[in-house]
Amino acid sequence: MKELKSIPTQMMQLSELTSIGCGGAARVCFPKTGNELKEVLSFCLSCGIAFYPLSNGTNVLPSDTGYRGMIVCFKNMKGFHLSEGKLSTYAGESVAKLNEACKRQGYLFAPFMTGVPALVGGAIAMNAGVAEHHMADIVRSVTATDGKNTYEFSRKECKFSNKSSIFLRERLCILQASFQIQKASFSEIEEKFLFYRDKRKHLPTGKSMGCIFRNEDFPSGKLIEECGLKGARIGGAVVSERHANFIINENQAKASDIKKLIVLVKETVFQKTGRRLTEEIQYIL
Repeated sequence: MKELKSIPTQMMQLSELTSIGCGGAARVCFPKTGNELKEVLSFCLSCGIAFYPLSNGTNVLPSDTGYRGMIVCFKNMKGFHLSEGKLSTYAGESVAKLNEACKRQGYLFAPFMTGVPALVGGAIAMNAGVAEHHMADIVRSVTATDGKNTYEFSRKECKFSNKSSIFLRERLCILQASFQIQKASFSEIEEKFLFYRDKRKHLPTGKSMGCIFRNEDFPSGKLIEECGLKGARIGGAVVSERHANFIINENQAKASDIKKLIVLVKETVFQKTGRRLTEEIQYIL
């Protein structure tokens, strides 16, 4: 691969950058600003190098053979501005940090994301959330780039859908975003956060990607459980006994183990119920 001289890159194992803890080697860069991000993408496009935008690595499954292009990691694109009920932030800022900052000033940002280890860019791109609320409910505008041009999207133009958006579908890299935040009393804020903390108490711990499959008109975890798949195992990968929509890397699982287990779950559920499960995780291929 040609070198990007102005912004350092390094070879890393994708297992170090993903919550599932598996995946082979890839060239990785960590742009710190929007200009650096655009420079990286422009370099990749001009050299014919594939790139993959990576947020916090919590809902992705890398390949055991790694990635032949450039992994563009957003973790260092930090910073936000909160003033007079308006919040704007860069894509690499932590949702948890923003929740705390808003809380201190008497505002509600995204309490429904309590306990989710997400960065802003990834959370928006996959329209993260729970049954009650998603990022689509609070986004005002998003600035993104394809490496050639920069665009500003209204909430409607983001084309949010179930665990997806225009940013995932068209591989646009989010630079920054602005949000609607609500003024609330301290007791109201605490009540909201307690509600969502309690909702997550039953979720499994350990290395995972969060929920594997989208909830459509039925809860996928319940469907998987009813098909007797809790505890199903391939290699070091296992369907969680606590929540069947989670696959845990229990014993140095390979990405191929996890992928095979995903296929097994999908095929079994379809054979027994006629319903087709759709992954909400993304694959780095």
